[in-house]
Amino acid sequence: IGFWGIDPHKGMAAVRETEHAVRELGMRGIAVDPYLAHIPAHDARYYPLYSKCCELGIPVFITTAPPPQVPGAIMDHSDPRHVDIVARDFPELVVIMSHGGYPFVNEAIFTCLRNANVYMDLSEYERAPMAEAYIQAMNTLIGDKVVFASAHPFIEQADALAVYEKMPLAPDVRQKVMAGNARRILQLS
Repeated sequence: IGFWGIDPHKGMAAVRETEHAVRELGMRGIAVDPYLAHIPAHDARYYPLYSKCCELGIPVFITTAPPPQVPGAIMDHSDPRHVDIVARDFPELVVIMSHGGYPFVNEAIFTCLRNANVYMDLSEYERAPMAEAYIQAMNTLIGDKVVFASAHPFIEQADALAVYEKMPLAPDVRQKVMAGNARRILQLS
C-alpha cells in the first residue's frame, strides 16, 4: 500500500500533487517528514495538505523521530506534542505517527491515547531503550492504536517481523497490531 512523500514547502503544488498521487497513482495516503522540512508538524504550511487529506479521506504518516544519521535534523521538529495540536485542529484527519515518536515515548503514547484520530507505528525503535513502555501501553491502553511497519529499506521486513514475534503481546493485541488496526484505519476489506 503506497503513501506519497510530500514537501510542504511546495505550497499549493503539494496539494495538487497529493490529489494526483491519490486519484491517478492509487496512493492510500501521504507521508511528511518534519525533520527534513525543518518545520514542526503543526506549522501552517502543512495545513492545506491536511485539509486535502480530510477531503480525500486519506491518512497522513507524520515522521515523529529524527533518524540519528540525518545531519541537521532537529529533534523538536519531530516531537509528538506537535501532532497533538494537529489532531485538535483536524479531528477528521487520520494521523499515523511513524517511528513511535521516539525518544518522546511517553508523549507519543499519550498523544495516541488522548486523540481518537491518532495512531502510531514503532518501526526501527521496538528494541530501543524505553521500548518496554510501548509494549506495556499496547497491552493495556493503545492496542487499537498501533500498526506494524518495517521501516524498509532501512530494516528488512523479515527482521522486523522477527522482532514482533518475540514481543510479549497479548494474542488479541498482536492480531490488531500486525493486521487488524491497519485494515480498519485504511478501510481495507
